[in-house]
Amino acid sequence: MTAIRILPALVAAAILACAGTAGAQDTVKIGVITDRVASAKFYAEPVSRGVELGAKVINEKGGILGKKIELIVEDDQNKPDVSAAKARKLVDDGVIAIVSNTGSPATQQAQTVSLETKTPHLTPANSADFLTTQLDNPYFFQTGPLASIQLGTLMAYTKSRGFKQVAIVRDNSALSQSFADSFKQGLEKAGIKVALEEVIPQGATSAVATRLLIVPMPSTVRVTTSPGTSGGSSSRDAPRPHSSPRQPPLPQVPDPSTSPGRTTVPREA
Repeated sequence: MTAIRILPALVAAAILACAGTAGAQDTVKIGVITDRVASAKFYAEPVSRGVELGAKVINEKGGILGKKIELIVEDDQNKPDVSAAKARKLVDDGVIAIVSNTGSPATQQAQTVSLETKTPHLTPANSADFLTTQLDNPYFFQTGPLASIQLGTLMAYTKSRGFKQVAIVRDNSALSQSFADSFKQGLEKAGIKVALEEVIPQGATSAVATRLLIVPMPSTVRVTTSPGTSGGSSSRDAPRPHSSPRQPPLPQVPDPSTSPGRTTVPREA
């Protein structure tokens, strides 16, 4: 919703700034860079549908400054070099603004084009703090929840439950590594021990083996920084081993969606 509210003002400003070119067009062209096939697909697709809905609603109300919005969508496969190439193509196609719905590293690379061409550039979902610190890009707008804010939410929850140690589960992507390092530094600074750090390969469909490693660790919270495994950043109490008078105790891995004490922290991207 934030992106939908910002989009009309962003586009109107771009139209006024590019009166010579945009004013001659019958429609207002906005580029959308998304990931349709790779690891960012699971959140990129619904965000892109939201952008499409926003454009539809705006067009039904008469458009912006009397012009209808035309979306031009490109798939960067969540690859930084491809994302920059797609941003260049969109600018060449005459878009006056770009919306990035892909991974943060890819969006960062696309920024090199929006900065050079002075094209307004918005990301409604990316979380990486470095998107607004590594490049001085006055044309870039980030409206998603920052990783630092997610860490603050996680820290508040961890302290409220009195956890003393943490297990970090991440995938082998650069973004997941960055989030895990950020979380690890913040947790250790607060005196919370990182007792285990496990890496799950991208594309894995199960994290059961990793959860079994966490089961015997009492008073432990799990932090997942892999966006494609176990549903993103989350934390929960480690389950206690189940015992039966007829068999030796066995670890029991409950369904994460029904496990008591589980909470989901907003994340991306």
